[in-house]
Amino acid sequence: MSLRANALANFGGQFFAAALVLVLAPAYIDALGLEAWGLVGILAMLSVWFNLLDVGLTPAISRELAARGQGNAAAARAAAGLVRCVEWIYLAVVISVISVVALAASSVATGWLNLSVLQAGPAGQALMLIGVVVGLRLYENIYRAVLTGLEELLVLNLLSSVFALLRWGGGLAFILTFGPPNVVDLFAWQAAVSALSLLVFAIVGHRHLRAAVGSARADFAALKRIRGFAAGIAATSALGVLLTQVDKILLSRMLPLADFGGYVLAASLVDALSLLAAPLYAALTPRFVRLYEAHDTQALAALYLQATQLLAVLLMPCALLLVVHAEGVIRAWSGDAALASRIAPLVAVLALGRMINASMQLPAALQFGAGWTSLGAKTNLVAVLFLVPLILLTVPIYGALGYAWCWVALNIGYLAVTTFVLHRRLLPQVRNRWLRDAVLLPAAMALGWMITARWLVDMPDGRLALAMVLVAVLVTGIVVVACVSPAARAFARKQLLS
Repeated sequence: MSLRANALANFGGQFFAAALVLVLAPAYIDALGLEAWGLVGILAMLSVWFNLLDVGLTPAISRELAARGQGNAAAARAAAGLVRCVEWIYLAVVISVISVVALAASSVATGWLNLSVLQAGPAGQALMLIGVVVGLRLYENIYRAVLTGLEELLVLNLLSSVFALLRWGGGLAFILTFGPPNVVDLFAWQAAVSALSLLVFAIVGHRHLRAAVGSARADFAALKRIRGFAAGIAATSALGVLLTQVDKILLSRMLPLADFGGYVLAASLVDALSLLAAPLYAALTPRFVRLYEAHDTQALAALYLQATQLLAVLLMPCALLLVVHAEGVIRAWSGDAALASRIAPLVAVLALGRMINASMQLPAALQFGAGWTSLGAKTNLVAVLFLVPLILLTVPIYGALGYAWCWVALNIGYLAVTTFVLHRRLLPQVRNRWLRDAVLLPAAMALGWMITARWLVDMPDGRLALAMVLVAVLVTGIVVVACVSPAARAFARKQLLS
């Protein structure tokens, strides 16, 4: 598939999954309450933490298979042996994950979570089922890595969309249809769908792997070959998870579960911004690998600049809409004015941090494509040393909002330091153009328009009318930023001439 088709497939699949959760979240909260949504946040948090057990193996699979694009059949066949090897390793990992969560579930429900509506018994049962979901989805990542490395992203995203619909849409229908809604039934449904999803992904992944490189046996010697790359990814991921998930650990302990559910709701809305960058990251990483391995620096620089500028056209207006118009967006989404007033400041600050963080995703893809994993590990280590003490100081006093400002400060540091080092080594010729055309200019134009719209546009009280006005503000902001983006103007000219 072409790069454009892969990027569109990623955008479509990930946008559908995230939009589905955001659309259904108010219905889930109406049916089960904010405490149950807090447990959904626990599921997401545990999924991220237990993914650390991957220790860089699935990214290594993707990168090994991406080498096939350079005609390196031996490397691709070795990657197939690596897949078989990782399957055996993951079998033990998944059994351990499910067992550990099951043993700890009761203690966590009674001693860690601050329950008020849910009883400890059902909460413990839900946590056991969460362990099953986390384990099965961890194993599924093997086959997602295979499809990513082979650039079968349309297949990957079609399957992901189908199972997202089953997981969330089917889950809501299930709890509303069979008896009074309860959180144990929700996670039982999630576990069943996760088992089916793993089975289908395994079948499809192996079929495409055999078609691409033939069959292979488990090659444990391959672990030695990829150990340097995998170790760098593992270290970077571990520190990154600590940076992005320590807030959830602290808040899940310090806040009542219902308040934690409100925080998870705010974070879910803001995390939708990542969907603008994540599909491009997945689509571009194999291409960056090929161009870097071919030493085609000119093509690599051109693709990198084009992609980062086009990302900014979408990212900056969406993020700054949340920053400047947070309360209106939340009110249009949830229909709850009290909730909007309560979490709007948190959403605004988190959105600012997420905007800067998402701007770093394509530089991270460039770093990955070059196989330079030590930079991420070193910068994340410094960030941990900086952020964790700040969290311990600010969260007990200012709560989630204190963490949000720490998150913004951290990402400003990343933007200022990490990209400078990255570009100086890999693409020194693009450094100033990237900062101007992919960061500063689009951010300034988007912010200027959003502030102007806040002054000029009267926001209606009706939910539908408010949503329509906000969409119009957003679309206009995208057009404004596109007008000053060299890549967007070039893309528009090309489409008009063709």
